[in-house]
Amino acid sequence: MAEAAGSRKPYEADDPAELVGVRLPAAPDARAWEEMATVFIEEFALMGWGRARVLRLFADPRFAGPHGALRALGAERVRALVEAVFPGAGS
Repeated sequence: MAEAAGSRKPYEADDPAELVGVRLPAAPDARAWEEMATVFIEEFALMGWGRARVLRLFADPRFAGPHGALRALGAERVRALVEAVFPGAGS
């Protein structure tokens, strides 16, 4: 049995922290994209990222979720969602 990186605990077949990908049954609509984008913004804000860094994240195609939201919603709407999380000047 392999060991977890940085740990002496062996991996378990039913490990709840195992990364699992799922596919949505239908393409997200605009409301779903807005909700996902808002969650991305809030999560990165909680990690200490500033407004400009979060906006750059959405522009980076290596970040499929945020970049998909940018393509679906447009830059202006994403900026408005970021402003709602980072109100006022700065960040």
